[in-house]
Amino acid sequence: MTRAGLFPAWIAGALAGDAVFARAYAAVSDPERALIKTALARSWEGSGPSEALSRRTDTVLRSGLRAVGASTPRPALALVFDSSEVSPARLLAALVPALAAGVSEVLAVRLGGRGHPPAPLLVALELAGVERLALLPREQGPRLCEHLAAHPACLVLALGSAPVPAAWRGRLERPLGLWLDRPGDLDLQAVAFAQADAALEAWGPGARGLAAPFVRRSGTFESFLRQGYAALYAPTARHEACLGRAPLVLGSGCESCWLWPDLAADLFFTHSTAWSLDGQGGR
Repeated sequence: MTRAGLFPAWIAGALAGDAVFARAYAAVSDPERALIKTALARSWEGSGPSEALSRRTDTVLRSGLRAVGASTPRPALALVFDSSEVSPARLLAALVPALAAGVSEVLAVRLGGRGHPPAPLLVALELAGVERLALLPREQGPRLCEHLAAHPACLVLALGSAPVPAAWRGRLERPLGLWLDRPGDLDLQAVAFAQADAALEAWGPGARGLAAPFVRRSGTFESFLRQGYAALYAPTARHEACLGRAPLVLGSGCESCWLWPDLAADLFFTHSTAWSLDGQGGR
């Protein structure tokens, strides 16, 4: 067991060693590591890191009802992904909010796949301070889930198509759209690195001449907004028009970042509420 006693002891034999992380760090270039660090920093800032170990509210209503609420960070998180997940930005967007909330025990789990995860994922975990990555065969997933189900305080999140029951799952199922008024409006290398598996569709006069991995699309800005993309990348001057047209809009300086808009911060806390009649109000 770990210090929190929430992860199974047999996981220890499946943990990636220091040498695996060291080789990955050496395989990722300095500019690519800088992009991962940017994604980590933006995710941390955007998550509003908390210094509170616990919170308590005590409210007495006019009716006499007294409501006492208490919340604390969950003690542990298991972040499960499979070989279909290759984006360091999306990995950090699921992981960092838990760290910012104060979850102290984190286990990353990769199910299936030959060899080790892509080097950028390993570097993202290391830079985030997550030292435990279990490399498990796909058929070990049910065994792990059976153990975690006995510890409901441990939150399970899943990325990609990992076959595990989870409180939340993040999966990129639609293309990403980019609008460029001029060449250089966006750092396209950063987008391609952060979203290496995504379908990337580029629009606008600044997208002329782009080659793979970008697919050139033609049409008006309004046509671009109507495509139903999972996220939009656009110059800052276009963001006001983009809001409400996609769950996520990213601009200059944030091309290597990601945010899961449906990953609620409340998931990372346990909550308890007590009701009683205070006796001071009406009936």
